[in-house]
Amino acid sequence: MPTIKNPKLALLRDNLDLRISGNRHVKEQVINALLADGHILVTSIPGTGKTTLVEALQDSIADSTSGVMQLTPDVKPSDILGSRVWDREKNAFVVVPGPIVGKNIFLPDEINRTPGKTLAAILRPMQERKVTIADKEFLQPELFLVFATRNPIEQEGTYPLPEAALDRFSVEVTMDYVSRKDALQMLRRRKKAVLQHVISVSEILAARAEVMSIADNVSDSALEYIVDISRATRPSDESFARVHGNEAKSLSESIKLGASPRAEIAMRDFAAARAYCNDRDTISDDDVKAVARDVLRHRIILNPAVMNDMTVDSFVSKILDRVKPIEVRSNRK
Repeated sequence: MPTIKNPKLALLRDNLDLRISGNRHVKEQVINALLADGHILVTSIPGTGKTTLVEALQDSIADSTSGVMQLTPDVKPSDILGSRVWDREKNAFVVVPGPIVGKNIFLPDEINRTPGKTLAAILRPMQERKVTIADKEFLQPELFLVFATRNPIEQEGTYPLPEAALDRFSVEVTMDYVSRKDALQMLRRRKKAVLQHVISVSEILAARAEVMSIADNVSDSALEYIVDISRATRPSDESFARVHGNEAKSLSESIKLGASPRAEIAMRDFAAARAYCNDRDTISDDDVKAVARDVLRHRIILNPAVMNDMTVDSFVSKILDRVKPIEVRSNRK
């Protein structure tokens, strides 16, 4: 993975390394999510350090707050959002906010074990940045990251998340078993590292403003590249046959749903965040390719009725090999 050249963000990534061994790509995308104002979905088996990563993130950011909710089938929306309770001393109902309200980082753990009504309680603040409890409205802070985890669908007690719910997440990453070297490093730690604040909420927001400036000034060639990658995931699009040639028919039968317009926005913004971290003010082919799989992974839905060995990642690899890169487009203008 590339070295983060922004000093403060490099310190943040190094802080995460002190608590979490391996999974460097996940840490990179968490930082990108902070800068791109996005949310992140982490698919992993239990015990890989997801909660520890969120704790390390909050411990590293001055003035930040975080909340955690273990999601089970009996969790209600009010458990997450909050509710009105009777206060005997005040002789009146008072609003008690839930663990998502006012938090910079919120971890809904095992999001695919909870019913749709409870899931909707998380999706609304992700999109609208506000929570309503009874008749009182709470605005979420400007820095607001939902770091949701889900178990592999093969595990007992899980179910597929609705496509609309998946689309609210900017990227999906996998937090897996670490290498032998990283496992040994983890075991040699005698106690949890005490982390210093290395960056503040205001400094992250200032960096985000620079990232948004990069995203707002992306070249037409880069925008065309991003849009054409997204369009190449949709069998109904006129460009699908042109991009995939002889494979178009078989691929179209395998794809149930292609990428949404949100995918194009996320690809642009996360590519801009990656460029910023590497001290550049323009998006390159490598920036787009580095984020494309994570942006598209949960948005492309395969048709379960078609039995083949194709995966979403292998399909995206075909697209990245076949869609003309930014440099080629720029040279033609």
